[in-house]
Amino acid sequence: MRFVISTDTIAVGIDGDTQKRVAVMIPAGSEVLAADAVPAEPVADDSRRIDVTWNGRQVTLFLVDLQARGQRVRATGS
Repeated sequence: MRFVISTDTIAVGIDGDTQKRVAVMIPAGSEVLAADAVPAEPVADDSRRIDVTWNGRQVTLFLVDLQARGQRVRATGS
């Protein structure tokens, strides 16, 4: 499922050189693709994370951030 991020949001990615986790800022207006299903309703566990692809890069967001700051992009029929 695709989402457009409405507010700058911090994610965690892996640095290609050091292979260490680094903070990544996903700017408002960016589109991300969630790797797993995203519940329509907010989740109680605010530490739950979800992998997304942004600009060809896999990063991890808190699910609550994606639910609060992401707007689902509806697929158009062919």
